[in-house]
Amino acid sequence: MTKKKHAKAPSVQENYYVCAPCGKECSGETSLLQHCMGLEHFRRVGHRGFAGCIPNKLGQIPPLSDEFFVRIAQGPAGLEQTDKFFQTLYRCAACGTTVSGHISFVEHCRGKAHIKKAGFSGFAGLLPNDAGIIPPVPPQLLTSMPAAQPAMPDFAVAAAAAAAALVAAGDSGAPGAASGTAPAVAAAPAVPPPVKEKKAVSVRMNQASLAALSRAASNHDREKITGKGPSAGERAAEKAAKAAARALERNKHGGNRAGPVPQLEVPFGPFAADRAKLPIANFRETVLQTMRANQVTVLQGDTGCGKTTQVPQFILEEAAATGTHISIVCTQPRRISAMGVAERVAQERGEALGRTVGYAIRLENKSSSATRLLFCTTGILLRRLEEDPTLQGTTHVVVDEVHERSVESDFLLMVLRDTLRDQRPDLRLPPAGQGDPESSYGEAQAVLVFLQGIKEIVAVQDALLCTREYSQEPARSWVLAVHSSVPPEEQRMAFKRPPPGVRKVVLATNIAETAITIDDVSFVIDCCRMKENRYDPATRMESLDDVPISQANAKQRRGRAGRCRPGVAFHLVTKRTLDAAPTHQAPEVQRMPLDRLILAIKALNYDRSAANALSRTTVKVKPAVEAEDGKEAQEAEFEIGEELTSLGLHLSRLPVDVHIGKLILLGAIFNRTNDVLTIAATLSTRTPFLSPVQRREEADQAKRRFAFNQSDHLTMLRAYNEWDALSGNAKFDFCRENFLGVRTLQSISGLKRQLLELLCDAGFVKSSTPLRVRAVEALGRREDGSDGVKLALVGFLSGEGVCPHCSKEAGAQDMGGGMGGGMGGMHGQMSAQMGGQMGSGMMHSASFESGLSSFGAAEAERLRLNEAAAAQMDADGKLLVGLLCAALYPQVIALEREETKKKKGMNAPVKLRIRDRNEDGTGASDPVEVALHPSSVNASHEKAIASSYLIYHEKVRTTRVYVRDCSPVSAYALILFGGVLSSQPGVPPPPPPVTKKNRHRPPPPQVAKDGILVIDGWIMFSVSVQEQRLLLGVRQKLDELLASKIDSPELEVAEAGKELLSAVSQVLASN
Repeated sequence: MTKKKHAKAPSVQENYYVCAPCGKECSGETSLLQHCMGLEHFRRVGHRGFAGCIPNKLGQIPPLSDEFFVRIAQGPAGLEQTDKFFQTLYRCAACGTTVSGHISFVEHCRGKAHIKKAGFSGFAGLLPNDAGIIPPVPPQLLTSMPAAQPAMPDFAVAAAAAAAALVAAGDSGAPGAASGTAPAVAAAPAVPPPVKEKKAVSVRMNQASLAALSRAASNHDREKITGKGPSAGERAAEKAAKAAARALERNKHGGNRAGPVPQLEVPFGPFAADRAKLPIANFRETVLQTMRANQVTVLQGDTGCGKTTQVPQFILEEAAATGTHISIVCTQPRRISAMGVAERVAQERGEALGRTVGYAIRLENKSSSATRLLFCTTGILLRRLEEDPTLQGTTHVVVDEVHERSVESDFLLMVLRDTLRDQRPDLRLPPAGQGDPESSYGEAQAVLVFLQGIKEIVAVQDALLCTREYSQEPARSWVLAVHSSVPPEEQRMAFKRPPPGVRKVVLATNIAETAITIDDVSFVIDCCRMKENRYDPATRMESLDDVPISQANAKQRRGRAGRCRPGVAFHLVTKRTLDAAPTHQAPEVQRMPLDRLILAIKALNYDRSAANALSRTTVKVKPAVEAEDGKEAQEAEFEIGEELTSLGLHLSRLPVDVHIGKLILLGAIFNRTNDVLTIAATLSTRTPFLSPVQRREEADQAKRRFAFNQSDHLTMLRAYNEWDALSGNAKFDFCRENFLGVRTLQSISGLKRQLLELLCDAGFVKSSTPLRVRAVEALGRREDGSDGVKLALVGFLSGEGVCPHCSKEAGAQDMGGGMGGGMGGMHGQMSAQMGGQMGSGMMHSASFESGLSSFGAAEAERLRLNEAAAAQMDADGKLLVGLLCAALYPQVIALEREETKKKKGMNAPVKLRIRDRNEDGTGASDPVEVALHPSSVNASHEKAIASSYLIYHEKVRTTRVYVRDCSPVSAYALILFGGVLSSQPGVPPPPPPVTKKNRHRPPPPQVAKDGILVIDGWIMFSVSVQEQRLLLGVRQKLDELLASKIDSPELEVAEAGKELLSAVSQVLASN
C-alpha cells in the first residue's frame, strides 16, 4: 500500500491569500488583485474590489502591501498599468465567451458555439473583459480568421475600430488600456450579433376609418387648418400680462420682495440657550463681517455645527436690529430638507411657519407676503430665474449642500456667478456649504444604519423583525425605513421619540446623509456602499449601480452620530480601503442625462451653445452634452445652431421629463387633457401600487384587477380614476383594499393641478377664468371630492360648466382636455360593474343579446349601456396609447416570435428587442435584447401580447436591461406619429404556374397590390397602395398642423384641421 503524497503547504512568506466572500485561494498579491477584479468575484460579491481575506490553511492572513490597495483603488486602471494578463483576454461580442490568448480566440471564432450565436464563422467584435477593458486587436489576428461573406472584411475592420474606441472607457470609465491603442474617445457600443431581418407586418384599415381619413385629407387640401390668431403685438402683451400676474401671485406668498424683519419677543428666540451651544455660534460676528465685506462667502464646517439653521438667522437678526429690508432665498437639494429646515428655524424663532420663515416646494407653498426667509428646492429657484433672470426683490441667496454636486446646483451656481458679476452687484451669496437640515435637542438613543437600497433595507428590516427584541410591539413599530419611495409624511416618523425602553432603528439610504438629521442618533452603522445613477450617452442607457462611497460620504454619515452627546460610527470596511476611496463622489453632471438641463439653459437664453454654457462649470461634460444636444435636435426641440424651438420652450416650462411634456401638449391638442395629465403625473412620481413583502401576492392580484388593454399606463390611469371618483373616507378604504398609496395618489392630484395651470398659462387650455392650483383644488373638494381638473376643464370655475359625471353634453366638450365619457368619465362606477370583464387585462366585449329575455327591461338597458361604455373605454384607451406613442417614440420594443416546428403563432417563444436612432438622427442602431420589468402587468405574459410593438417609458440596466411602463401600440400610431416615414414598392405576386395551355404564351405582368411603409429604416408595414398614398399625405399634413398649434397655442384650429384631428383619432381608436 503506497502512501498518498500531500502537497506542501504554502508558507506565509509565499503570500497565500483566501478571498473572504468567495473562498478563492490566490498565490501572491497579483493573483489576488486579478481575482478581485474578475468575473467570479463580481458574481459572488456584486462588485469588483477587495472584500477582505480569511485565514489560509496555515490559519494566518498574510499582510498586504500599500501598493496593493493603491492598485485596488485605481480599479481596472491599476490592472492595466501593471498586469499583462488582461491585455490578451478577449470577450466575444457575439456569444460573450471569454478566451485568453490570440490563438485560442481564433479557434473560438471558428467553432460551432460561435457560429451558432453569430450566424457565421469569423470575428464578430469584442466586449470589455473582466477588467473592464477591450484589448487591442493585432492585424494578424484578423488575417488569421476564416473567410466569411464578402462584406466580412469591412465588418471586421469596423468592429476593430469600435474595439479600439472602447479601450479608453471600459467598465468604469478608466483611462486608456495599453500603449499602441487608439486615443481615448467617447465609448461606442460593441458590435452585437446579427439579427434575422424582420418582415413587414401586414395591416388593413377598416372602411369607416379609411373614408373619414380620405375625406379629412381632401378637405385639408382645400381649406386652411388654423384660423386667425392674435397678432405678434397682442401675443407679446398677453405674455407680459401673464408674467405680471405670476409675479403678483408670488408677492402674495412671499420670498419675492424685500421687507422689514420683525423683532423677536425673546432675544434669539425660545431656544437661545441651545443655539448658543452650537459651534457656529462662536463665529457669528466673523460670518456677518465677512458677508458685509464680500459679495460671495463660502463656509465650510463639520456636520452638525449649525450652518444651515443658524446662518440665515444671523442675517435675519442683524436686519431686524438695523431696520434693513431683506428677502433671503435658501435652496435645499430635497423637499424633505426644505420643509424640515423651515419648520426648525420657525420653531427656534418662536413663530408660526409661513410668517417670517416659510418654504416652497413642488405642489406646496407655505409662505406669505410677510415671509423674509424662504427655503425652497433648487428647482424652484431655477424656475424663478426663467421668469426673472436678475431675481429682483431678493437680497440674499444661500445655496446649501453644494458639496453634493447635483446637476441643478452646479448650474445654479454658474448662473448666479454671471448674474452677480454682470447685473446684480448688490445681491449677496451668504455662506453655503454642507448642511445641518434638522436637529433637535434631547436624549440620544437611536441607531442609524446606512444601506445601499430598498432591497437591502427590506432584507435587514425583515431580519430585525424576526429577533426577540423587535418581534413584538411597541418595538416592532420602531424599525423604520427611510428612502426615496417613502413619502415625506411617513419619513417624519424617524424624527419622533420612541416610548421608554425601546431603541429606535432607522434603516436609510444615502438620503439620510444630508437631507435629514435625526437628533437622537447615538450610533451609525455604515455599509460603505450606495446606489448611484449612471448614464451612458452613447447608448442612452441609465443604470443604478452599487458602488463604494467616497470619503466625503463617509464623513457625512459619521457626522450623523452624537448630535447631543458623543456618538460612535462603525464603517464596515478596513481603514486602508476607506483611505483609498475617492475624495468626493463624481458630480451628477457627469453621470446623468442632460436633456432637462439643456432645455433650462435655452429657456434662460443662457449662451448660444449648451456645451459652451456647461463648459463654465468646474467639470468636463462635453461628450455627454454633445450627445444630448444631438438627441434633442433629433426630437425637434432645437433648430440648427441650437436655437430653442417653440416645442422646446414649452417643454422647458413643464416640470416633467421631455417625453412626458410632449404627451401633455399632444393631449391638449387632441382634447384629452384630463387623462393625459393623469398619466403624465403618474409617470413623474412613484408608482401608486404598493407591494408589501409579506403580502406581495395579494398586492399583485389587486393590481391585476385594474389591468386594462395590456397597458401599464392605462392600468395606472384606471386605478387613479376609480380612486378619484370617491370622496371622504371612501378614498382611504379603497386604498387599503387595493394596496394603493394614498399619499402618492394625492401627490398625483397635486401635480395634475400644477400642470393644468401651466397649460392654461401657455394657451393650450382655454378658460375665461385662470385655472390656478388652489382654486381647482377647492373646486374639486367642494363639488364631488375629485381632483377638480375635469370640473375646471368644463368651465366650473367660471360658472359656465355642467358636472361631467352627470351631463353627457358637458362631458363631450372638454375645453382643451378631458375625455367626457370613456376612461376619463367612467371612473369607479364602470369598473365596479365590469370588474369581472376587465380583470384579466384585456377588454372582452360580451354579447348580451342572447340572454336578454331572462332580464327585465331596466336590467337589459343597463347591460346595453355597459357594453357601449366598455367599447368607448376601449377606444379611448387606444387613442391614449397612440398619443403615448407620439410622445415616447423612438422608445419602441419589437416583439419577435421565433417559431419552431412545434411552437408557432401565439405559442412561439418571444424575444423583445429595442433600437435607438443613430447619432445622426437617421435609421436605427443595432438591436438590444431587453426584458419587461417585473412590475409590468405584462411580465411573464409576453406571449399573450397581441401587438408586434410596444412603447415604453424608460429603460434601466440592473442584472439585465429592463424596460418599465409599456403599452402595446398599433401600426397606425407608429405610422402617424413615429420617426422618418418612407415608402417602398410592394412585392408583386408570383407568376401563374406554367400549364399546357399557357406554356407558349409570355406570363402577364404582375402588379403589386400592396405597398410598404418604413419607419426609421427598421419598422415596416405592408398596406394597400391606396392606404400607402393616403397615409404619406396625412402624415405630412398632421405634422404641419401640430407644428402650427405648438408654435401658436392660442391659434384656433379651423374646421378642416378639426376634421383631420377627428379622423386621426378615429383611426387610432378603431384599428
